[in-house]
Amino acid sequence: MNNFHLIFFLLLIFKPNIQSQDSGDSGPPKARPKVSFVKISPQVKSNFILGHNGLRNRVALRKDKPASNMNLIAWDLQMEMKAKSWIVSCYGSMSPPNYCQVPQLPGINRLHIDQLRTGWEFSTIRLWFHYYRVTLDSDLDSLKRPTTYTQIIWASVRWFGCALAQIDETYYVVACSYQPSGNIPRMAVYKTGDPCSHCEDIEACSVTFSGLCGIDKSRASVKSFTLMLSVALAVTIF
Repeated sequence: MNNFHLIFFLLLIFKPNIQSQDSGDSGPPKARPKVSFVKISPQVKSNFILGHNGLRNRVALRKDKPASNMNLIAWDLQMEMKAKSWIVSCYGSMSPPNYCQVPQLPGINRLHIDQLRTGWEFSTIRLWFHYYRVTLDSDLDSLKRPTTYTQIIWASVRWFGCALAQIDETYYVVACSYQPSGNIPRMAVYKTGDPCSHCEDIEACSVTFSGLCGIDKSRASVKSFTLMLSVALAVTIF
């Protein structure tokens, strides 16, 4: 056996155990991401409600394409818990479910926030709403590209709830869950027609938001209504 054959024979016998070497030198296992929920104050919750309804009302009262069946929406504890559960599943797991990678899930709006500042809830709603810029009116009749904007103005939504969490003490995630979920492809975002003329469950119009179907639990104070307008007027559309 010449030298070449000897070397080839030895290589076949003594295969390097690359797998065991890598697993031994890979360092300590990664820790599960830390999810720390931040309590949403009653005022921030109220701002979320007013902000959502204010912008929904603004769309419902469009002169060129008004909504006839846009509901007044209210905060729901179960939707808040669902938003928390979604954050834990997608940000607190070593192996997040595949749906966490979907850019826009039906019934969920989300946003990453680097620093938490006063008024973060209004900034969040504005950023979500700004996707109106990439939404054609034809999409409102038959949804082709679901966005955070179309979720906010999905007419049949009645309840929503939001959650805020800090991830690994580095950044924040806010998520809102909506019911009925909405953002369903090929369905209409809302019906076009005279505002509050095709209300499905409650044939009454909001006192505070005249373009929305529903009965106000309590009329918004002047101060709260001004806060709502600060969101709506910050978005120049229609």
